[in-house]
Amino acid sequence: MESARLIQTSLLVFLLLALSVSYVHCQATRVGFYSKTCPRAESIVRSTVQTHFRSNPSVAPGLLRMHFHDCFVQGCDASVLIDGPNTEKTAGPNLGLRGYEVIDDAKTQLEAACPGVVSCADILTLAARDSVVLTNGPNWQVPTGRRDGRVSLASDTTNLPGFTDSIDVQKQKFSAKGLNAQDLVTLVGGHTIGTSACQFFMYRLYNFTTTGNGADPSIKPSFLPQLRALCPQNGDATRPVGLDTGSENRFDASFFSNLRNGRGVLESDQQLWTDASTKTLVQRFLGIRGLLGLSFNVEFGRSMVKMSNIGVKSGTEGEIRKGCDASVLIDGPNTEKTALPNLGLRGYEVIDDAKTQLEAACPDVVSCADILALAARDSTNGPNWQVPTGRRDGRVSLASDTTNLPGFTDSIDAQKQKFSAKCLNAQDLVTLVGGHTIGTSACQFFRRVELDTGSQNRFDASFFSNLRNGRGVLESDQMLWTDSSTKTLVQRFLGVRGLLGLSFNVEFGRSMVKMSNIGVKSSNEGEIRKVCSAIN
Repeated sequence: MESARLIQTSLLVFLLLALSVSYVHCQATRVGFYSKTCPRAESIVRSTVQTHFRSNPSVAPGLLRMHFHDCFVQGCDASVLIDGPNTEKTAGPNLGLRGYEVIDDAKTQLEAACPGVVSCADILTLAARDSVVLTNGPNWQVPTGRRDGRVSLASDTTNLPGFTDSIDVQKQKFSAKGLNAQDLVTLVGGHTIGTSACQFFMYRLYNFTTTGNGADPSIKPSFLPQLRALCPQNGDATRPVGLDTGSENRFDASFFSNLRNGRGVLESDQQLWTDASTKTLVQRFLGIRGLLGLSFNVEFGRSMVKMSNIGVKSGTEGEIRKGCDASVLIDGPNTEKTALPNLGLRGYEVIDDAKTQLEAACPDVVSCADILALAARDSTNGPNWQVPTGRRDGRVSLASDTTNLPGFTDSIDAQKQKFSAKCLNAQDLVTLVGGHTIGTSACQFFRRVELDTGSQNRFDASFFSNLRNGRGVLESDQMLWTDSSTKTLVQRFLGVRGLLGLSFNVEFGRSMVKMSNIGVKSSNEGEIRKVCSAIN
């Protein structure tokens, strides 16, 4: 019995973890989200930005940059706006951000018009678009429906692109957010408006070479005296300098012309021209003969929509950016472990044991999140599948964030909505609930024990046969058969004649891989816990 119990526990823990609060990469926003709940939302934001812009045009590039910095850290959830010690606001890359008063003003007006409806995350996203429009840039439709995050850590800003980053590093950071090289060149083109303080590029003017007294050779010689005049070696390091010389207040493609002419101010910007892998894209924006041209206005809107959906929180999701990050393993008051849906979870000792052995063999290398994902696969005695690894562990675990876990009395519509919020479709729902082929449920949730009567310790498709025969134990399970929208999928797993069959073993592995990539933290996000039950 003990081995059978262990077979089910790692899988159950992983299923509940992945379907709890997460950072989801699929697009869950839509254009016109507030059309019924707050019809004037976009117009209020637009008029607010216009009012501030008239008195201080620098708010436009400030809001654009703020939105970029928000999306690249916690996802587009307005975590960059949160005050407090050690929040994102206090991190070095964010000290020069401007425009907070615009968001506060818009929020005040929206709360008066539609209390508790429009998120700060959506206000910031809309304000960034409106700022571009006010500087003679393109207009585009902004999908809305984001929710605000409640976590903001200065330590999480390390993955923001930096002004000395190589192109390879920049591409890596953009790729980690689902953005490609064209998005990189396009979005950096947003530097067509705005400024940078001398301190971020003075090293290029005086001491760039190892021998000293040398300037960055990628700077055009005739441009160097102009930059040195603006930023004397012993002058004011905070002095702002336009990033698009001659056109810093107008949104246009002249930024790329400046790169071609060796007049890029930031080293990371100029490298878009000196690096062969991005130079072609700059040339396409410039309309170089022989290359397929790109419209900067069109592509900027597309890339902004793409970026604005990084890590979006929506629907009934909790507001904390988490996912398959082993947050369910963390001990403490009011953590996910203490929430009612998780009180029956078992198998923590399996994860702890594996972690102890891995720390001895490879200290600080393998995350608890990956251990849990691998243990879920290895515990089924069912199909085998390749598990993508490389997750990092989360640092936040709140019992209040478990409200979106599927419940044993949920209707099929409610189950589909919760799965859809995690980018999982109806087939994934039926397949993953099929994991109840192993395991038990406490009597308090119904009146019997085994979830797959007669086969509770064997991973097979008999669970679906039990549903067909009215022997589903949980109400939410049995409804897979009684609801017409999922019954056909159950029948396909049963091989009912006349329907295209589905292999439970094959599909379960596919859906598990899909689920295991919900809200994954990687690269510099999160941490590698030394002990799975506590953050470092």
